Amino acid sequence: VELQHFQARKRLLEYDDVMNQQREVIYSLRSFALEGGEEPKGEALRMVERALRARVEAALAEYEMAEDWDIPLIQQDLLMHYLLAVPEFDTPDLRPTNVADAVQAAVEAGRKAFAAKYESLEQFKDDHGGYADRLLSLVMLNVLDEKWKDHLYDLDQLRNSIHYRSWGQVDPLVEYKQEAYKMFVDLMNDIYNTFAEGFLKVQLVFEPP
Repeated sequence: VELQHFQARKRLLEYDDVMNQQREVIYSLRSFALEGGEEPKGEALRMVERALRARVEAALAEYEMAEDWDIPLIQQDLLMHYLLAVPEFDTPDLRPTNVADAVQAAVEAGRKAFAAKYESLEQFKDDHGGYADRLLSLVMLNVLDEKWKDHLYDLDQLRNSIHYRSWGQVDPLVEYKQEAYKMFVDLMNDIYNTFAEGFLKVQLVFEPP
């Protein structure tokens, strides 16, 4: 009986360890957002770059030849989600001819857009300094908290149903780790995209008291 209880507790800890590893990643990002300074700014820029890279790669993956690319659709997609215009896409002579160059053009435009947004927000100041870092942290925290709560719920649902996999002669713990990892990858991509969209679109509005 003691051995059975010990094995049950050990199994429970192994399940919890999966969530704990993911929690450490999310909470390290939250720490960046709370601390302020150059670290969250650098991490925010990396989020924007990853979001743009993933979106452009996904948009071009269905085409075999560069001549088949629907450039107007890609431009509309980037403008709608990030208010982003890529100069190379607007000029036929400068248009990329492969996916890597197209991604690089979008990422470079994203870097410039991020810097322009940051500088525009930093122009407004009060007794505590500029607004850029505060808005960046606010957007990042809101995205992380919202997405993490949804992810925790999804992990609970997965954990409650994963034991049925044992009927197929597979280890539920191994299946849980694999599924949880896939869900975490999707979570991070969702965080990158939502943050990039939120920060590049954020507007600072002053209202009378």
